[in-house]
Amino acid sequence: MFEDQGVTPKKIGQTLIEEGFLTEQNVHIVLLRQEFGDSRLFGQIAASLNYLSRQDLEGILTQVQSF
Repeated sequence: MFEDQGVTPKKIGQTLIEEGFLTEQNVHIVLLRQEFGDSRLFGQIAASLNYLSRQDLEGILTQVQSF
């Protein structure tokens, strides 16, 4: 979808940093968990670590999907 439009989708971690929900360290920790076998989605891990609420995550995902 994005490739057809010449647009590269932004990674959710970068969006969450830009929106002030996560720090770079938070993103690093989530990515490390994924690297070491946590098969959950990025947002699920971040929410489980209480970096953001599920409501905040849903709002960001809705915002990102509308682009």
